[in-house]
Amino acid sequence: MNAKLKTTLLGTAALGAVIVGGTQIAQADNTDAPQVNAVANDEVPEDDAGEQDEQVTGPTRDDAAAAAVEAAGGGAVTEVEVADEGDSGYEVEVKFDDGTFVEVALDDGFDVVSVEDDDD
Repeated sequence: MNAKLKTTLLGTAALGAVIVGGTQIAQADNTDAPQVNAVANDEVPEDDAGEQDEQVTGPTRDDAAAAAVEAAGGGAVTEVEVADEGDSGYEVEVKFDDGTFVEVALDDGFDVVSVEDDDD
């Protein structure tokens, strides 16, 4: 093989390795899972007083949802928000198969404060 062809092939192989390696690094850094029940179009739900509710996402949402479903005895979580009206903790809305809802209030440690029927 002549020197010019050898240099061209080695350069092409090196460039290919850089491209493949860069792609792998970029994909490895993109591990964020999509958020379940994320609010679309930056629309923020309002509470009964017309105040905007602060939605909870990520691992905190998962922990609050698990505690609420256990407290409610089943169902599916439709919303997790930061407690309002001066309370700390979380408010979790759980929907049952029959279409009814309960709101589970949790403290900051995900312990149940109350479980109430929710009609809104």
